[in-house]
Amino acid sequence: MAAILEIIAYVLAAIALAVVALVALCATAVFQPAQGATSDTVLAERMEIAVGPSALLVAGLVAFVAAVSYGGRIAARLSSRRRLVILVAYVLVVQVLWIGALDFTNPQYPDSVMLSRGAAELVNGHAEAFTPDYCAAEGALGYQAACAGQDQLMKGNLFNYLSWYPFQSGAMLWFALVYTVFGAQNFMAFQLISALAITGVAVILCRFAHLMGLDQKAEAVLQLLIGMCFPLLMFSAFVYTNAVGLAFTLLAALLLLECLRAGTIRSRLFLLLGSCVSAAIGVMVKNTFNILVLAMLIVLVLEAVRFRRWWLLGAGVVGYVLVLKSTVLPVMVMERLTGQSFGPGMPTLSWIAMGVQSKDGVLPGWWQSDALNVYLDTGGDYTAQQQHAIGSIQSAWSSAIVDPVSAFGFIGRKLSTEWAEPTFETVLYSGLGIRAHAGNGLARSLLAEPGRTTVNVYGDIMQSAVYVFALIAIVGLVAASSAHASVSQTKEKDKEGESGTAAALFLAIGFLGGFCCYVFWEAKSIYTLPFYILLLPFAARGLSLAPGWVRNLTMFRSRHRKVSGR
Repeated sequence: MAAILEIIAYVLAAIALAVVALVALCATAVFQPAQGATSDTVLAERMEIAVGPSALLVAGLVAFVAAVSYGGRIAARLSSRRRLVILVAYVLVVQVLWIGALDFTNPQYPDSVMLSRGAAELVNGHAEAFTPDYCAAEGALGYQAACAGQDQLMKGNLFNYLSWYPFQSGAMLWFALVYTVFGAQNFMAFQLISALAITGVAVILCRFAHLMGLDQKAEAVLQLLIGMCFPLLMFSAFVYTNAVGLAFTLLAALLLLECLRAGTIRSRLFLLLGSCVSAAIGVMVKNTFNILVLAMLIVLVLEAVRFRRWWLLGAGVVGYVLVLKSTVLPVMVMERLTGQSFGPGMPTLSWIAMGVQSKDGVLPGWWQSDALNVYLDTGGDYTAQQQHAIGSIQSAWSSAIVDPVSAFGFIGRKLSTEWAEPTFETVLYSGLGIRAHAGNGLARSLLAEPGRTTVNVYGDIMQSAVYVFALIAIVGLVAASSAHASVSQTKEKDKEGESGTAAALFLAIGFLGGFCCYVFWEAKSIYTLPFYILLLPFAARGLSLAPGWVRNLTMFRSRHRKVSGR
């Protein structure tokens, strides 16, 4: 039964990836400059969507595949340890160079501003800043605060902010932890910690590849893909908790995989505990990664049932359920530190309502202020907000039934802005802030034209290649899993094989979870970046096989000509 469920998971992941690959090959979404901005490096959340594969994309794909395949063959001559050391040094140095080139004096992403400001108030012991009627001085802590009587949607009041988004408590506490060590508003320290987290993600991906059974060439190709994935390398410049949350959650997944292959009960319990603790930290600082915790839980259940490890099943289910519940802890801590009660905030359905709505002047399914207006109109009444969200979702569903063509067009455009945006919003966030040297240097050369177009073209090529070759690899897994379904029913299996199956399964289910979530959830392309990263080991497997396919095709055509010539 578990083997059949694994096959179903791979099939569903392949279908989802086929949709994403088709969207990426047929459309490219590009952010446009913000109107009225003082710098041409500042982008707005508005896009142009180019439809249809271009000759440049096709030629670029051929060149990219050839270059990566050749580079992988050369890199495979180095030892695994040497390649990993080079990769770690490269990833860390490139991130430090990018962070230094940006040299943020003040990020301007609204959530980053509010989290940073709240953390600074905590570090300075100003609990009064979290009271409902608090009014900060104009421009306090780098932010033009909204005071009583002003537009509440300016988000200047910390009590209002945490009342709307109590789940941001964990992120604010992470900011406060960094500021306690390195000083308030030390954005570069925050970014450098995120750079260490992304370096850790690179190492974890390589370990996943090893557990999946990728050969030396495929592992070398993966390391090249990591080094060539500029959204991953620019991710740490985003002054937010995404990078750290991803690192802790992927570490939790790796510890689970090591738990499944450990030889003793004591080792398994220790690794499972470590996985749960790491996952809890990950979801507390960024609760989006609950999706990956659910993927871990599914993998644990399938593997424990297959090998009849009932004690591991029980302990793991309890552990990961507690992880999913742990997101309430930061809220409790913030309420205790500030002496306030922030309430339940906005219901989950509010984000789904945003994700299925089309509104003039807003990208399909992206953020718009209706949910906050509903919060204000209802006085924060949770039930009333939920009913309004349900009504919006039902209205969108009814419209889709009446006009399915428009509904499919909406979904296609939304998926394009999420999965076919070559930079995954990292260029936008790199340019969204006050920089000490905004007029020149490396940052300007890449964030302004013509460098920005070059970045988009290259990103589009790599993105499409990753989707296509990851799809090939997952389809291969479907075939292999089907062929060996009967063999996999045996009670025992070698440790490498068990962890290899679990590693591939986690990556596939994790991607599938991200895809399904953001079909309906409020959209941002940076939200889908972690799930794109999960595809890199699959893409490496597919790309490593490409030269063999070319040789086989050449040999087949040669033989066919000889037969035809007789």
